[in-house]
Amino acid sequence: MTSSPPASRSTTPDLVLTTLNAKGRPEIEPTVGRGRGHVSAVRSAQRGFDGAYWPHMTKRSAPRRHLSTSPFKAPVAPPAKHFALGERVSHDRYGLGKVIGVEDETAMLVDFGSHEVRIASPYTGLHKL
Repeated sequence: MTSSPPASRSTTPDLVLTTLNAKGRPEIEPTVGRGRGHVSAVRSAQRGFDGAYWPHMTKRSAPRRHLSTSPFKAPVAPPAKHFALGERVSHDRYGLGKVIGVEDETAMLVDFGSHEVRIASPYTGLHKL
């Protein structure tokens, strides 16, 4: 007596890329259909989409160059932050902590109580208390 192969499952019922045949081998059946078009922000929120899936849309990978012929002022770089050993700090993600190590102004080690985190310069999200 032979057993039948397990049924294929899909997490998205509208999207089935492949199925298993009677011998347990994959069979691909491509289909082309109409897209869903634009989905409003309200409908996306109802489905549980929070925007974190598209990281390239929220933060640039590199700053934009300033052209010398531009009539606008060049962006001013924020002053470099300096932290000393033992200084109390607050981080936007990790909370309150204490600086326990500094690596040549390129990174620092901060103890947040339950864990230690190495934070690289320019120390975004880190503030002195």
